[in-house]
Amino acid sequence: FDLLQQQGGIEPVYMQDYSTSPLVAAHVEQLKPDFVFIDGDHSLRGAMLDHLLVRSHARIIAHHDIHSQACPDTTLLWTALKQFEAPIFDTFEFTSQYPSVNGAFLGIGAMKRRSA
Repeated sequence: FDLLQQQGGIEPVYMQDYSTSPLVAAHVEQLKPDFVFIDGDHSLRGAMLDHLLVRSHARIIAHHDIHSQACPDTTLLWTALKQFEAPIFDTFEFTSQYPSVNGAFLGIGAMKRRSA
C-alpha cells in the first residue's frame, strides 16, 4: 500500500453497500475501473447488474462461478454474455476441475475489451 501511494498508484477504498446503490454507481463513475472481478450474490439479476455497472469502463471483467452446478444463474449469465458481448470483448475461460471433484464447480471467465 505505501509503495503504491509513493508511486502515485491506486488508493484503496472500502465501501460496504450493495452494488445497486447510487453511492456505488457514483464511485464507479468516478473511478472508472480498468479491471473488475464479479463475485456477488450469484443471482442472475445481481451478477448481470454488476456487469452492466462496470462494462462501459472496464477493460477486463472477470466473472466467478461460470461453470458451476451449484450456481446455475451465474453459469447461465456467462453463457449469454459470451454471445451478447462478442462484438466488444474477447472471452477466456478457466474451468478445469481437480480430479477429486465430482461434478462442475467454480470457474472463472474473463472478458477483455478489444482495441478500438
